[in-house]
Order: sequence, then structure tokens, then C-alpha cells
Amino acid sequence: MLSPGRLSLWLARFVLFLLVVLAAISIHAAEPIRKLLYVAAPGVRNDLQYGGHGVLVFDIERDYRFEKRIPSAGLDEKGAPLNVKGVCASAATGRL
Repeated sequence: MLSPGRLSLWLARFVLFLLVVLAAISIHAAEPIRKLLYVAAPGVRNDLQYGGHGVLVFDIERDYRFEKRIPSAGLDEKGAPLNVKGVCASAATGRL
């Protein structure tokens, strides 16, 4: 059995732990869910004229406003970008 001093210390640590967990949950819950569109480029041959080389990110809820470009490294032996044939993404792993 715990002494009164050890019991109060244990209770204080437990309450502090609960406060930290609740704070973490509330911070995570406050983040809005965003709807984004990810577009792989170049999608036609190796033409960099329309979007460059990589993945383009657009915000769907803001009239498809351009957000950012994620660069990619797919180059052929001459240094020209390879066109993208297909893309697979996983929300669970956060990988493209």
C-alpha cells in the first residue's frame, strides 16, 4: 500500500498526464480538414510547359488555388523528366 505522500505524488502525476493527453487531443481536433487535389506532372510525354516536374497541389475549396509543388526526381539517362503514367497514394501512411 502506498503512503499518503506517495499516493498524492502519484495522483498529481496522473492528473498531469491526463491534462497533457486532453491538450493534445484538443489541439489535434482543432485542425480543419482540408480537401486537396494532387496532380502528377508531366502527364503528357516529358513536356514541362504545363506544370513542370513533380506533384502539384491545389486547394479544392478555394477554387482550386495552387498551394505548392512537390518536386520529383524521375529523370531518364539524358536528364529529361519522365512522364507520369499513374499515381497511387495512401492517407494512412502519408506516402505517394
